[in-house]
Amino acid sequence: MPAPKRELLLQTAEAVFSKEGFKGVSVDRVLAEAGVAKMTLYKGFKGKHELICETLRRRGDRLATHLETYVAAAGPRTVDQILSCFDGMQDWAERSDFNGCYFVSALTEYGDSQDEIGEIARQYKKRFLDRLYSLCLPLGLAQPDNLPRSLFLLIEGATVTHMSLGDKAGYARAKAIAAQLLT
Repeated sequence: MPAPKRELLLQTAEAVFSKEGFKGVSVDRVLAEAGVAKMTLYKGFKGKHELICETLRRRGDRLATHLETYVAAAGPRTVDQILSCFDGMQDWAERSDFNGCYFVSALTEYGDSQDEIGEIARQYKKRFLDRLYSLCLPLGLAQPDNLPRSLFLLIEGATVTHMSLGDKAGYARAKAIAAQLLT
């Protein structure tokens, strides 16, 4: 499949899945939104399942890169780098196409089974937790698992609060709590 059509199909699929979920959206719907023929899908993917997996991988990579720009811009202080994750997530959540956590949506629909879709979503969440852990490592904590897991919980909670209540200040409140934990 030519790269522009593949890219268009992936962007469209991600946008539709993000807004409406995965299982309830037909391949025909995604193809119609993208304005491409069914043959276009099957030139690049084995089917809808593989298309969903690819959108999850791509979104995970984009979100990780987005957060890393915040960490890099935070400077050399460990605490600033950790707190920058809250700013990065808030920025991500303020996008016009934000409709909650894409990975939680995938887990809601596919997490009960051993499906690859659920596994990719779990891997992303683990990857994010691992990144928080690596950011906390220089602090030399006696119980190194507690702080990263608490930070993860704060970020996840702010995401749900933003989505469910339209609370745009949730990340700032979570960041303030994290700052207290870090002192």
